[in-house]
Amino acid sequence: MVNNIDSVSSDPPARTEEGTLVTLNISANQGYELETILVHMTGDETKDLEVSGSGDTRSFTMPDYDVTVVATFNETDEPVIPAVLSVTVSPASVNVQKGATHQFSATVIVEGGAAETVSWSVSGQALVATNINSTGLLTVAAAETAQTFTVTATSTEDITKSGMSTITVTSQSVTSTSELATAIPLRAWTRNGFLHVTGLETGEVWSVYSVSGALIYRDVAYSEEAEIPLRAQGVYIIQAGDRTLRVIFE
Repeated sequence: MVNNIDSVSSDPPARTEEGTLVTLNISANQGYELETILVHMTGDETKDLEVSGSGDTRSFTMPDYDVTVVATFNETDEPVIPAVLSVTVSPASVNVQKGATHQFSATVIVEGGAAETVSWSVSGQALVATNINSTGLLTVAAAETAQTFTVTATSTEDITKSGMSTITVTSQSVTSTSELATAIPLRAWTRNGFLHVTGLETGEVWSVYSVSGALIYRDVAYSEEAEIPLRAQGVYIIQAGDRTLRVIFE
């Protein structure tokens, strides 16, 4: 049952001179144990060599011909201990524009029925508005100033196992001169506690951020105009598609 072997190594290595004492180190997969180990002349299974030792360490004297080592294993009644082997985040690196989102995924390799769930976190960002939710959806604040930061997925079963992705923050796309000529001007003003916005394109996502980058409001434009109430005075950033402007609410 070779598929139940982690490794069988020899000391000295496989190419050995006649008369050399060869030590075999056997390592079985979890849940299996060594049953027998035989050494015979290669091509002639009837010509066995004497093998000494016990447990996972055995030895024999190298003859003047090539030999083959055959190990067999039994499945044990000992339960497999739940364990997390690795956590990998995909993609491993990515460019994300300011004000944009990106979905990450985690692959968790486990054994023994260990949980395959992870918790998500962000480190190295400049603004708390740059964050990631429990499903791995990253939001980069429109006013984020960090050039790079890290997304980490940590196993909920074993917090010592985690995977990371490096995010490079890019500026919003630059609109070409021809596009600027035909784009609807984005305008905004405040009056009686409301923010009024015009120049929206039906179907595009538009957002309002605080000057610190915190998301205040986000929706899909249903017409060229919209208005929302503002709760506090200050500077607000309006983003619609690739267009951005600031408005002061006093």
